[in-house]
Amino acid sequence: MLTSEALSHQRGYLLPTEVAALKELADSLPPFPSAVNVGAGVGTSGLALMEARKDLRLYSVDNVQASLDAEQEAFGRAGMKSIIRYIQMLGDSHEIASAWLGRGFRPVHLIFIDDGHTYPEVAGDIEKWLPNLTPGGIMGFHDYRNNWDIGVGQAVDEGMAGQQQIMLVEGLIAFKVLS
Repeated sequence: MLTSEALSHQRGYLLPTEVAALKELADSLPPFPSAVNVGAGVGTSGLALMEARKDLRLYSVDNVQASLDAEQEAFGRAGMKSIIRYIQMLGDSHEIASAWLGRGFRPVHLIFIDDGHTYPEVAGDIEKWLPNLTPGGIMGFHDYRNNWDIGVGQAVDEGMAGQQQIMLVEGLIAFKVLS
């Protein structure tokens, strides 16, 4: 059966240390948390969150159907094919975030951004997703200051200024949002 660690080794989107860090973030959440994973990729981050917490509800957002399909396939190979605590959303992350609360969704405990890597994409994700966090929620980012960073670092440094950095593992950085 597939695990997030095995998928990390097979596909390399997240390093094993980053998978462990993401699970640690999920473990720090209150009972029955909700999380948004922006950027399905091949399913590594979503699978890590689901493995870490059996009570976690995951919303996976991507604007590429093939990425959502790959994530769904990974979940199936991990034995999570028909779980009711997992919802995929196809569309622009900024548009989905802007309409989140208006569509009846509740604020979430964790938002993990690993989608666009340019400054405008990441800055837009921060601006649009921050209002959807619960008080004291966590916002994490992948590809911070690593080879894929063509705007992530600057957008995170500016957009998360004043928030409490709680983790930095390889290219994964996370903040507890104070306001």
